[in-house]
Amino acid sequence: MTIRMIAALIGVFATTWQGAPPPAPATVEVRYAESGRDNPSNGGSVTLTVKAGEVRSAIVWESECTLGARANAVAAAPGVDQYWTFRTELAASADGRPGIRVKYQRTRIAAAGPQPPEKEHWLPLDGTTELTVTETSWRKDCKYGGFTMVVVAKAAIAASQ
Repeated sequence: MTIRMIAALIGVFATTWQGAPPPAPATVEVRYAESGRDNPSNGGSVTLTVKAGEVRSAIVWESECTLGARANAVAAAPGVDQYWTFRTELAASADGRPGIRVKYQRTRIAAAGPQPPEKEHWLPLDGTTELTVTETSWRKDCKYGGFTMVVVAKAAIAASQ
């Protein structure tokens, strides 16, 4: 009787798990711009659509005093001074709210020694809560001293309205 009970419970759990709809996709926007200067030409944004079970990445880089980015990339363009990798995936918070887990890291190409460790941050899908990363320019001859990258996540349904 115990074996029949275990088999029945496994069947119920398997049916319930298979019948649950996958989480809705989310949209992640990564914006980047110079800090302290009004120069919209040296900034921009990339957008990622993240679905259940997928990891999507954006790369933001600085190269010769110019900022750039690429969506759905795993590597920066050749010849960059430094770059940031933002890896995103759907992940629930500790209390079950849907959101995006962002793992990010800076890499300086010419830097001697170890690079800084990867950091992790969770964002709700509200479109307003931001992860802000502020960095200094690797080059001392740029007209700006630093720049800011902002990551925001929202449910894909809200993004289309």
